[in-house]
Amino acid sequence: MFILNEDTIKTSLTNINLISLSYYSSKSDVLNMYDTNFAFDENYIPLITSVLELEPKIIHTKKYINVDRETIITIDNNKRNHSNSTLAFPSFFHDMKFTNNIQSIQSYSKKLMNTLDSNNDTLIRMYQLGAKEGRFHKSILNEEELLIFIWNWDFANFQIIINKKTPNECNLQLNIYTTEENTFISSKLEIINSIIEKINKIKNEIVSRYT
Repeated sequence: MFILNEDTIKTSLTNINLISLSYYSSKSDVLNMYDTNFAFDENYIPLITSVLELEPKIIHTKKYINVDRETIITIDNNKRNHSNSTLAFPSFFHDMKFTNNIQSIQSYSKKLMNTLDSNNDTLIRMYQLGAKEGRFHKSILNEEELLIFIWNWDFANFQIIINKKTPNECNLQLNIYTTEENTFISSKLEIINSIIEKINKIKNEIVSRYT
C-alpha cells in the first residue's frame, strides 16, 4: 500500500499543490498504459460511506480539457429549473441552455509535474494548479460528461467518477491538496494515510467482487 510522505513522492513540493492517486486494474508494460476502469455497482456507495463514515455528495459535471487547463461546469441537480422545459427527462444540455441551473464554472491551469507508479495498483500524479477562474475557455481538445460521487475532507476528497458514455464503469481517485506553504504537516499526514488505508481496503473489496 502506498504511504504518503516526502520520501515516497520523490520530488519537491515547491510547485505542487495537488497529489492525485488513481487506482488501476491493469497496465501494459510495453506501452506503459493504465486501465483505470472498474466495473460499477451501486452497492459501492453504501460500502464506501460506511467505511469512510462520511456522506457523499453527488454532482453532475461537464469537463472541458484544453492544452494546459481544464474547465469544469457543475450542474446543481437539486435545484433544476424546469419551468421552461418540455422534456420528460431533463438533460445536461437542457441545464446548459437554462443557465440558472449552473451551480459553478471553474477554469484553472493544470500542469503535470511528476508521475509515480506504486505497488502495481496506484498511479500517483502531482500537479501544479493555477488560480481558479469563473469563465469558459475555448480551443477544447476533449469534453466529458460525468457523474461524480465525492466524499470530502478539509484537504482531500475521494471520488467515484462515472463517464456517462460508459455508465457501467467507474474510476477511483483520491485527491490530496497541500497547504498554502506547499508542505506536509505531520498531523495531516497521519489522517491522509489513514484515509489511504481505508480506500485501499475498499479498492480490494471492489476488485474481489469482479475477479
